[in-house]
Amino acid sequence: MKNMKKLLSLALALALVFTLALAPAATASTENVKLSIEKTMFSPLEKIIVTYSGVTNEMIAAQSWIAIAQAGAQAENYYGNLWSYVTSNSGTLEFYAPNDEGLYDLYEVRFYGGYQANEDNIVRSASVTFGVGVEPPVVTPPTPTPTPAPSNTVSPTPSKVFVNGAEKSFEAYNIGGNNYFKLRDLASVLNGSAKQFEVGYDNATKAITMTTGQPYTAAGGEMAAGDGKAKAANPTPSKIYIDGKELNFTVYNIGGNNFFKLRDLMSALDVAVTYDNTTKNIGIDTSQPYVETSAATPTSQPSAGANISLDKTTYAAGGTITVATTGITQEMATKQAFVGIYNASAAHDGYIAYRYPKAGSDTVTFTAPSIKGSYEIRLFNEDFELSGSSASGTFVMKVSITVN
Repeated sequence: MKNMKKLLSLALALALVFTLALAPAATASTENVKLSIEKTMFSPLEKIIVTYSGVTNEMIAAQSWIAIAQAGAQAENYYGNLWSYVTSNSGTLEFYAPNDEGLYDLYEVRFYGGYQANEDNIVRSASVTFGVGVEPPVVTPPTPTPTPAPSNTVSPTPSKVFVNGAEKSFEAYNIGGNNYFKLRDLASVLNGSAKQFEVGYDNATKAITMTTGQPYTAAGGEMAAGDGKAKAANPTPSKIYIDGKELNFTVYNIGGNNFFKLRDLMSALDVAVTYDNTTKNIGIDTSQPYVETSAATPTSQPSAGANISLDKTTYAAGGTITVATTGITQEMATKQAFVGIYNASAAHDGYIAYRYPKAGSDTVTFTAPSIKGSYEIRLFNEDFELSGSSASGTFVMKVSITVN
């Protein structure tokens, strides 16, 4: 068994049609959505071609997507990178069969009728089985054609992290200039300290709960190392409670795990967070209280000549937005000045995507969001999360655009 290659068995008929699950009341009718797979047996890393049809324009605008998840798993917990947006009324999506070791249980292919990964958005589901089989023929999958990264792709945080003086290796991501950490990783490293907390999940209310002062119960996978690659991040719709009090946190689901903004969570737990601008190190100290940081009064105006410009202000959904930057000083580049794309009404920490321009003159590009509407391109003279400065104090300028 050790030397046998496993097979991915998809228990689906040749013209597989999704069975109705839950349809969100606010979404257009999904009764015509269909999906099929060209065969039922796949070897590891073999290409899986999924054909779909009957998708409405409203569903495309709502960023519908297809994913593979373990049967019975929560809506936000889907399998690795086996997901993709649906961008046309009919077409095909390509996945590659997993190459993990071991025997797997029943899985589901799910059709999400909107952007958020919640139960109400699952409008179709069908069974998939992973299993071990006979020795398959050697399959060398072709190199996938590179595609533009989706606007919700985030990059790992490069900073070293020290907890009570000891260096810890976290899987963490920088999102809109803020560092986001896996909730259960933080619970694990704080366990046994005066700031320890338990983590729970209420299936009835779909809420994430934390109880301070209680020892943490490990769920498995805590402090697992990341692969250093950019990931897709989707907002987590779950409500958040600490000691029974609901808190308005921005939480992202990345690879099936919930990532919290470090300063939000440490503020709620009253744990000190520090940042060394020279070494770029992040510190967490459970012996000290949390202190809000604010921007120091600048002695100079490093961004006085900084500017962003665009060749047009109207873009097609999915098109390329090219932003020219000028006057970016070396001081701004050192402090990681960045350009971000935002919904017009979003707060400064609610970016869709961001880029770091080089000193002097440079160009950065974004992929226009798939949802039509009003957006803004904003320039900041430093990464306000890393420096501890206020977002409003580092804002330089903005340019309004329209996506249609």
